[in-house]
Amino acid sequence: YLQSEATFTIRAEAVFDTPERRPNGQCESSEVWARQLGILADRFHPLVPNHAQRVAALSGAIAREIGWGTGEVEAVVCAALLAEVGRIALPAPLVFRLGGFTEHERALLRAYPALSKQILRPIQHYTSVFRAAVTHRETLDGCGYPEGFAGAEIPSGGRIIAVADTFLALTSASPER
Repeated sequence: YLQSEATFTIRAEAVFDTPERRPNGQCESSEVWARQLGILADRFHPLVPNHAQRVAALSGAIAREIGWGTGEVEAVVCAALLAEVGRIALPAPLVFRLGGFTEHERALLRAYPALSKQILRPIQHYTSVFRAAVTHRETLDGCGYPEGFAGAEIPSGGRIIAVADTFLALTSASPER
């Protein structure tokens, strides 16, 4: 079922440490790796088709619009592709159901950024990508999750992804609206 679109090796160090590097220092294959993980995560976000790719594209557009350089834009796109990867570790009955959740089930659903953090731990030394990917559910008032970061504690990349994700949820035919 997933094999045709998600045939890749999840060895982040091997992918990110390849000798083929772009002029800005990023590995050519890192975006491919992130895109494949985004496709896999989208399979666990079935009610919103191509969610990771849409959030990544809008995040990149926002970053370019506010004047970020090419390397920074690529990092936020990569992070947006990876931001939902924790959904693959959630119980399938929760992921594929609309509403009617108990408090315990809602707590499990809100755990996916922390699960993303565990899955992405091999790339944590790519700080801007890692931090943006795992903080996109934090809020400026500190009521977000998983860490409860507030204001300037939230990396700019995480904020951009949050804005893109929220915009798409509000303007799409999304069941999350």
